Amino acid sequence: MKLRYLPMAILIILLIAGAIACGGGKSDPVGGDPQGQGPTDGTSLSGRILDREGNPVGTPWATVQLTEENGGVFAPSLQPEATGPAAGMFKFSNLPLGVPLTLEIGLYQISMGRNLGYIHTLTLTSSAAFDLGDVVLENDFLDNGWNAYVTKDYTLAIQNFQRAMTDRFIQADLSYSSSAYTGLGWVYAKRGKDTQSGIVYTDADGNWVDTINSYEWDQALIEFSHATNNLNDADAWVGIGGTYLTMIGDANKDPVQLGPWLPFYAVLTYYFNDSETAIEKALSVDPNYICAHDEITADDLRATLMFLSVIQGGAVTETEVAFLKTNGDLNEGSLQLLEILPDLIKYNPYPQL
Repeated sequence: MKLRYLPMAILIILLIAGAIACGGGKSDPVGGDPQGQGPTDGTSLSGRILDREGNPVGTPWATVQLTEENGGVFAPSLQPEATGPAAGMFKFSNLPLGVPLTLEIGLYQISMGRNLGYIHTLTLTSSAAFDLGDVVLENDFLDNGWNAYVTKDYTLAIQNFQRAMTDRFIQADLSYSSSAYTGLGWVYAKRGKDTQSGIVYTDADGNWVDTINSYEWDQALIEFSHATNNLNDADAWVGIGGTYLTMIGDANKDPVQLGPWLPFYAVLTYYFNDSETAIEKALSVDPNYICAHDEITADDLRATLMFLSVIQGGAVTETEVAFLKTNGDLNEGSLQLLEILPDLIKYNPYPQL
């Protein structure tokens, strides 16, 4: 029986990499052993702010703030001055221990007419004076967001992308603003693919429960939709396609075994047609698409379209699959997908799943 290849194909897309799978950060501990929480007179955090050229910068162009995760704000005991021996230097005193803190530095750089920034999350774990040294504002919030996304620090990525949206320079340029929205979309789409927890169909008592990541996927689609205001943002359409590909909708509340080989005990609703439409749109915008932040190319999108066509009863030949597999610029997920497609073409018992 080749029936087992149907769930295998779907699970490759949903739970492993997939052709267009996108690829919460933790705060850095600073200090020694945890000493509990609460203000400590001897605990301080300091540093010096430098611009891209290595010059110290301070008020009124540079701003610095430190916040707790509950929203509490600490005022600096030393504000960064623009000139003099203490230029660019800042300090926060009497800080709590064992509490995640977010340091945010902003700079309006006159020469560029735009904001630069720095965001860092840390936790102080011992009573001491901590010096961050020189904090060089080399990248803007948008660049920092993408850098954090690539390193899988999704909390930091969200902070930077959201901060970028308050930058008038970024908002005035559609390509920049769409990149910020697209970045948020990819973060939420990535977090929605929770492969560690897996997809939960029923609870321990056999009662139906919703999938655990529906909020992340819904939020991803919202952010991607904002990005598509830029008609040239193919990456946003790829993100939409990938999100729909992994989404699971309403299901039959009375679980039914579909067959002896299928590990599904409920009739699930997939969004394959929506995914197909979005990916086709991406290729129409950029037929030579190459993702700047994940290993996804136009050929990976074409491999995904083949899968979507087959799973919906479309006509795809084994020759077409073999040609793309041999000649395409494909990531590992796409190669795995094309490996099983010939059997799926022959034995797919549910051509319109």
